[in-house]
Amino acid sequence: MVSGIMIILTGHKGLIGLKLYEELSRQHEMFGIDEQTGGRCEDMSSLVELPEPPEMIIHSAAHCFIKRVTADPSQALQNILMTFSALEFCRTSECKKFVYFSSSRIEHKELHNPYIASKRASEELVMTYAECYGIEYVIIRPETIWGYSYDNDRVMIKWIEAAKKNEDIYVYGSPEKELSPLHVDTFTPIATDIMENFDSHKGRIYTVSGKVRKVQDIIDIIKQETGSGSNVVYKEPEPTQPQVCLAPNIEGEDDLRMKVREAANS
Repeated sequence: MVSGIMIILTGHKGLIGLKLYEELSRQHEMFGIDEQTGGRCEDMSSLVELPEPPEMIIHSAAHCFIKRVTADPSQALQNILMTFSALEFCRTSECKKFVYFSSSRIEHKELHNPYIASKRASEELVMTYAECYGIEYVIIRPETIWGYSYDNDRVMIKWIEAAKKNEDIYVYGSPEKELSPLHVDTFTPIATDIMENFDSHKGRIYTVSGKVRKVQDIIDIIKQETGSGSNVVYKEPEPTQPQVCLAPNIEGEDDLRMKVREAANS
């Protein structure tokens, strides 16, 4: 990708979006839109006032907490509308490059919930706009990306914070449940490289994750690095969450112990 192009990034204040914005801003002119700063991704018509049309749109904005979307399925509809709005802006501004952040959860065909439905529908929209309007795309499906952000209701953060306080650590599933956590600092260069080399990746779907581990092994690392005596409480699996991990296209560097240690000392 030629340096110095105009890129629109939705969700630029989220966990993934914030890091992407910081990284891509080093070489490109960035315009972010996020509800945290008063932006509305369901209506991107105000972006017609940009000094020049974008050469790439990166759509990472979404209601991404499965429990919340399941409790309020209108958020699933908003996810679909945000994707539609971003694609429509791409079409009408004659931007031909679109990057969509989906979810690895959609690969679990046995799972059905409003969040997954919104991601499946959004991917279908992306491929439809490619077929009908010639918009080139890359779809990235992150798997358990974690790190601290404005909203720390993520399982890795909850486990680490509970361990630091010697509180019970709750797991919805058995000790054999699998996760493949990857810190956002490790994920971002992978995603950025895909975007910087868009033409080599267009038309493809990438699942990006960390090393697959049993939950018990992850919690053992957390307890070791925090010096915690927390008890682990296993509860019934949540029907909206998978209990096993599927093989990714891209496995990031095994950063778990290092990043847990950093979090433990922060």
